[in-house]
Amino acid sequence: MRSLFVSTVLVLGAGAADAALMARITPNASGGIDIAFSGSDVARETGAFEPRPILSDGDAFLDVGDYVNSISATEFTPVAGSATISVDGETVGIDTIYVDDDAGGADDFGVGGDDTAEFELGVLVAWSGLLSFEIPFSAFNPGTYGSSNFGGNGDTLSFQLQVGEVPLPAPVLLLLSGLGVLALRRRL
Repeated sequence: MRSLFVSTVLVLGAGAADAALMARITPNASGGIDIAFSGSDVARETGAFEPRPILSDGDAFLDVGDYVNSISATEFTPVAGSATISVDGETVGIDTIYVDDDAGGADDFGVGGDDTAEFELGVLVAWSGLLSFEIPFSAFNPGTYGSSNFGGNGDTLSFQLQVGEVPLPAPVLLLLSGLGVLALRRRL
């Protein structure tokens, strides 16, 4: 039993080394979407998350993938929630997202804060929180997408975008199935 526990802990810990800024878009009860922000990465180039209305491709993740099907170069403000960007310990509130449906599946995604959040090479950039928007979920294509091209500067920050309900990760399923086997074994 101890070896099962140790194996499960090792498997669960294996995914923790993957660094990326992550955003997960899911439908909410009011017909709009929720975006959950999590994760961090160390900047490989300089850049900035700008406040609105300055948002553009210059401060967005470019060529994320074909995640949006009907929104072109539009900024949205949340109707509820709270999220922040932290750059080297300094925090800025996220108050805008930028969505751009580009031809050929190279859509862009950006966020803006209540102030500029500039980052330099080698600093830790993180974000967290949950925001709700009055954007229909049907405007998005379910799947997992990614980019590290922030603002056209090449490999700057790793970004992963998930659209849709996200299933439990494999390590969690492994843990749950192991616990089920143990419970069944104990009854016998």
